[in-house]
Amino acid sequence: MSLMHRSLHIAGRQVTNIVVMTAVIMLVCVGLAYWFSNAIAERKDEIAAWATEKTGYPIQIGEAGLYWFDLFPKLMVTDISVMQAEPDIGELFTAEELYIGVDLIASLQQRALVVDTARISGLQLGIKRSADGDISLIGLQGKSVDQKFDDTQIDWAEQIRSWRGIELLSAQIQFDDQMQPQFSGLYEVNELALLQGKQSTLIGDIQLPHHLGQQLSFTVDAMLTSSGISNWRVEQLDARQLQLATIFQNQQMQDVSVTRGRADVSVGIGSNLNKQWQGQIQLLDVALENLSHPDRGSVTINSLSGEFNWQGDGTAWQLAAEPIQLTIDDDSWPQSTLNLQFSETDGWFAETSFVRLSDLTALALLSDKAPALLTQYQPAGDIRDIQLSLNSNNELQSAKMIVDEFASQPVDQVPGVTGLSMEVEWEPASAHALISSRNLTMYAPTWLPEAIYFDMAEANLDWNTAETNWQMQLTDLNIWNNDMTLRGEVGLEHQSNTTFADIDLQMLDVAIANWLSYVPRSILDPDYLKWAEKAYTGGQIETGSLKLKGNLAEFPFTGENSENEFEATLNVINVGLDYGKGWPVLENISGQVLSSGNKLDILPKAGRIAGFDFVNVSAEINNIYAGKPVLDLTGLLSGNTEDALNFLQASPLSSRYGDITDWVKAEGKSNIALNLKIPLLDPNATDADGHVSFETSQLTVTAMPDMPIQNINGQLFFSNDGVNAEAITATFLDRPMKIDVLPGTESTLVTAKGEISSQQLAQLWQGKMPGFVKGTTQYQADVEVSEKSLGEFDTDIRVISELAGLTIDAPEPLGKTAADKRLLDIKLSKDDEQRSLLQLNYADIASAVWLIQDSARGEITIGIPEPELPASGIRLRGRLNELSISEWMQWQQTWLADSITEQNFDNWPAVDIEMAVDNLRFNQWVLNDVQTKAFQRNQIWQMDIQSRQLRGDIRWPVESDSLPTLHFDFVDLQLPASNNQSNGRKKFKSELWPSFQLNIDSLTVDGMQLGRVQARALQQGNSWLLQSASMQSAVLQAELDGVWQKNDLADSSQLNLKLTSNDLAGLFEDLGYQAAIHSNQVGVTGQFSWPDEPLNLSMANLQGNLNLQIDDGQLVDVEPGAAGRIFGLMSFAAIPRRLALDFSDFFGKGFSFREISGDFQFANGQAVTDNLNMR
Repeated sequence: MSLMHRSLHIAGRQVTNIVVMTAVIMLVCVGLAYWFSNAIAERKDEIAAWATEKTGYPIQIGEAGLYWFDLFPKLMVTDISVMQAEPDIGELFTAEELYIGVDLIASLQQRALVVDTARISGLQLGIKRSADGDISLIGLQGKSVDQKFDDTQIDWAEQIRSWRGIELLSAQIQFDDQMQPQFSGLYEVNELALLQGKQSTLIGDIQLPHHLGQQLSFTVDAMLTSSGISNWRVEQLDARQLQLATIFQNQQMQDVSVTRGRADVSVGIGSNLNKQWQGQIQLLDVALENLSHPDRGSVTINSLSGEFNWQGDGTAWQLAAEPIQLTIDDDSWPQSTLNLQFSETDGWFAETSFVRLSDLTALALLSDKAPALLTQYQPAGDIRDIQLSLNSNNELQSAKMIVDEFASQPVDQVPGVTGLSMEVEWEPASAHALISSRNLTMYAPTWLPEAIYFDMAEANLDWNTAETNWQMQLTDLNIWNNDMTLRGEVGLEHQSNTTFADIDLQMLDVAIANWLSYVPRSILDPDYLKWAEKAYTGGQIETGSLKLKGNLAEFPFTGENSENEFEATLNVINVGLDYGKGWPVLENISGQVLSSGNKLDILPKAGRIAGFDFVNVSAEINNIYAGKPVLDLTGLLSGNTEDALNFLQASPLSSRYGDITDWVKAEGKSNIALNLKIPLLDPNATDADGHVSFETSQLTVTAMPDMPIQNINGQLFFSNDGVNAEAITATFLDRPMKIDVLPGTESTLVTAKGEISSQQLAQLWQGKMPGFVKGTTQYQADVEVSEKSLGEFDTDIRVISELAGLTIDAPEPLGKTAADKRLLDIKLSKDDEQRSLLQLNYADIASAVWLIQDSARGEITIGIPEPELPASGIRLRGRLNELSISEWMQWQQTWLADSITEQNFDNWPAVDIEMAVDNLRFNQWVLNDVQTKAFQRNQIWQMDIQSRQLRGDIRWPVESDSLPTLHFDFVDLQLPASNNQSNGRKKFKSELWPSFQLNIDSLTVDGMQLGRVQARALQQGNSWLLQSASMQSAVLQAELDGVWQKNDLADSSQLNLKLTSNDLAGLFEDLGYQAAIHSNQVGVTGQFSWPDEPLNLSMANLQGNLNLQIDDGQLVDVEPGAAGRIFGLMSFAAIPRRLALDFSDFFGKGFSFREISGDFQFANGQAVTDNLNMR
């Protein structure tokens, strides 16, 4: 056998021996393990007792055994319950499984059980932290005694170091935190492992309570020594969906609370050895509020994310963050960076690429503890490239930044701004700013009343300070907006409480009306400021220059100090100057304005005042900046007459001329020579004199636009004492007139004399003057202006004329001939109660008084002197001997018919009428001793009338669907005599009567008693219908109807009659006849017509027929001649009252009849019958 074979054989046999030995050892180990496992399982109660003895807590276990997961066996215990010690009333905690790895070698060496590894799963544990911070276990059954940990007997650090690994899986820990209740809840531990090697590693994965967040996972490396933990390092830390409102529930940041928000935090590197932290943070939907002041609202951090790197310790550290993404209140910041450095010896240094100040202000306004710099100024805008440094005392040492669209509120003397953009470099004793702003607005309420706006503002600003002194210099100044363009330099230096200025400005296109908006109020004299606020009404400085050098406290530099200098030269156009209250404004001034010291000289090339052009005018204002400013204006003004009146009206002199321009319009050419000296702060103390020249001018009263006063020539002189004029000539309605103005001690009288014709009066009445006035007459008009009290004037107007030459074609008592003289006196004045009254007297025949302010209040009297103003409404009173209603109705129809039809009755005032007339005539009818009272309320007339012939009342709606009603207690009329004299009297045509209802309790006509009368009539189109009428007495029943028709050619009337009686003898007696015939059956019917209105009935124009029927009667004993009266009665009209028939022998003893009947025809003034029968 070769050596190789022998070697292989020996080796193979050794391997075989080793394998056999190994197998035997393994079988022995397996046997031992099985034996040990069974032994342990059988002795679980002893294990529980041993554990109870070692821990001091009763322990119960379900099963126990030994398991081999690797080369070393592990003790497994299931269903573990640790009970409370005293009393044994519940479980402290439980676990489903416990695996303990035993270090056999160490256990053999130390002759005691040495644990190598441990793994617990299914742990359920309750932990409580008291308000004092003590930790205790809570029984799972929630029963009574809390068990506090007593770790004084255990060296935990050494115990943990002795273990190779500890692992906790699928644990549930119920944590009750009474110190910070928001952290209470169920914590689910997915994994918590401590691994021992060269260093210790702690790995965790924990599901947080829902109200705290979602998950917390970490990996931490550290060195465990007998003295504790050293050289730890966070390899990984992740916290997801942390609920910030819950976590910071009882914590406030400067009294601001987190009410909503989520956070994700991830730390990649963290070490106490390297003093460094790196990681990422993301905040979402974080809401911040001040719970003590909910009215302040909230700030929402929509999102914040970034990566950070912190390195250092408490004495010196550095924080860098980038890129930072931030959105606050839905407004996103640009991506930015942040670098903070701190050193206890060197102080602070901060650098960031971007800050939005408005968001910082919003956060600061939530808190009462925020820096006053933020809460008072409330800055807004964006700042870029910021660099700040502070010393160890937190004092600012330097600042550098770029500011975009900066805004802040004004505070005390510091103005607020918006739209400020600049580059700033600041140090404690100096500062420099390069200002380049667009749309800049400045708010300085302590300096200026309103904000000022600039489209552009550019300047270099240098500021230097030393103790209480400071110096400010603006160079390369360039400002413009709609009001101005300003260029130049401004220097201010403050020394020893005195401020010196060195200003050199060039101005272009300056709006003069707004100049005061840009000048601090404090440097102006209060009196001048009061005047200047309203003085400059318009205009522009085309070009100008201003130089001011000296002590500002001494402005306007009127003293002898030669170091003070002020000079302004302005070239102006279209300037308006409202120099004094009540005076007309100086307008369209173009020229040059020079100012130095305390004086302003105006050298106009052109200008206007109250419509007058400057001819040769100069003006100066002394004490314009300090003291009492006074305007001296002298010159000649050229314009027209209307402008002259406007000038007087627009000046304080208007108080001496009333409201003349309100009722007078002027045309033509006029000039004014004017000298004014006006204290601008007291225009009432003005001295003024001059005159107005009228050259072929014209004045028109607004109430009579078609009747101007023309060709006015003369001069009207005025001064502070009043006005006067003599023999100003003019024409009125093409007729000459003369005007005088006479000043008095208490009034000024303007008198105009002339003549006027009826045609011109028609123009005065705007073409509506009726034609019953004709001719020409003289008149005098006086206008008296009197000053009742200071600044209060009354104007009285009086026009008088004897009306000689005028004919008034009207019935008595108003009518007159041209030769008659009747004085007409019209006054317009105020009474003791300062009411404007119109008074009129016409030859003491008719008078009137009327309230001008109320056209529905006045009184007219006829035949009664001294009318009185009623308390309300309109009143008419009269006392006349004779009055013909027919004549006045005919006059009205002739001259005033159109004006009556145009009346609108909707808004009639209350009207009262009282009239007394001895003889009141209507056509051929006469009423004597008439007394009537009438009033109108709510468009309804009520009238009471009484005379010898009648007594009654009338109710007459002006416009209504209801009929007027006439009710008379009695009516006793005498028919007009039908003789030649009455037939020849002039008859008047009437309009159709209106609709009405008539009731007469007792009607008597010519002594004939007709009884009670009722009637209803309607006016319809061109007809007046007597729809129904009745007469009724004890012996008479009658019914009537008819119609009155009117057209342009003629009138026509028709009447139908039906009469019955059951006592003919009684009827004869009521009608004034002898009772010659007795009958109980009488009937009369008739139809009549005549070509005229109803009241113009006469036998001459009567046409118609009448039927008579008398049955079963008797002619009684009568006196001779009675038969004639009987036939006269039956004829009803024109048959003579005495027939030449003698039936005395036939009727002497009486006679009975069966029937009397017949028909009568009326025509041509006769009644004819051919069938009168008596049987």
